[in-house]
Amino acid sequence: DHPATLFKAAFKEKAGKLTYTDVVFDITKDYEWDVNFINLGVLHIPSWRSQIRLRYFANCENYRHIIPLLTLAIQHRLPFQIGIHAKDFHLFEPGQISHIDRELLSVMYKPGFYEAPFVFQSSAAFADSYRGKVGDMLRRPHTRAFIGMGGPYSWLAERWGVNPIADFMSGPSIQVTRHFRGGNDSAEKNALGIHWDQVSSQETDFLFGHIPATKQYPERWLYPPEHILDEWCDHWTGEWNAGMEAIFLCITSKITRSPPTAVPLSRKGWEADLRSHNRGNKAPAYKPEEEDFTDAKEGLQAAGLPVDWNRQKLTAIIVPEYTIL
Repeated sequence: DHPATLFKAAFKEKAGKLTYTDVVFDITKDYEWDVNFINLGVLHIPSWRSQIRLRYFANCENYRHIIPLLTLAIQHRLPFQIGIHAKDFHLFEPGQISHIDRELLSVMYKPGFYEAPFVFQSSAAFADSYRGKVGDMLRRPHTRAFIGMGGPYSWLAERWGVNPIADFMSGPSIQVTRHFRGGNDSAEKNALGIHWDQVSSQETDFLFGHIPATKQYPERWLYPPEHILDEWCDHWTGEWNAGMEAIFLCITSKITRSPPTAVPLSRKGWEADLRSHNRGNKAPAYKPEEEDFTDAKEGLQAAGLPVDWNRQKLTAIIVPEYTIL
């Protein structure tokens, strides 16, 4: 058999059990990628788990270009960013910005910007506070970065924001292009000088409804953050699925009902809550281990394919990948 045929079959066997072929929701159907963003962008995907999952689909016959793969990555809520070189910032300048917005953004992007954290008094008051604060926060141009962070970050940003997926697909915000802040690859070996949007740790805390610890109570969250999902949620495998959708819809319904009944939970509280969901029928049939991803990575190496897509130009990535062989 042809080497490409042999590789495709072997890699699908290794990587196929690490993802799923059905799309949870077609959350990108109304949006299109900015052409300049695709032609000039550099893929930043340091997570091997995300990359192996994406490369499974890159070796399926029905994916013929990088654009459908990037769209699928958003649909599966895989973490990745697209970096842009500073020389290309001018191509992503926004339209007219009001004087008030310019003033607010200039203050926000200065070092040391601080906002008071959430406090809890009652379910109703906290729900109002959360919805108001997070709704305002997600209007900030750079919070499109939550979509690229994948998982619960992406889900919450889409649920409580206004078109963050469209913003993410349009390119970097003025945090990058005008204020020269955000994320970059300067700390990586052989830095390329690429930049992307980035949220603060405090903005992440707001998104999950985090309440800092006090003398009376441990820290609490309205939604379980990723490190708690990693530890206690059988549904969470690093990409979104029907089980995760059901859990987060259940929490959201307690925030939006009248009167609200949602209560921020501590680490122990989320452990008990998530374990009750683990007994449901929507848990993945197989929960992958690290060695599964290592095996798939070794399959790429053995075939002689590019080992790492991280920090590769989008236009240089060949899809379907097996056609290289």
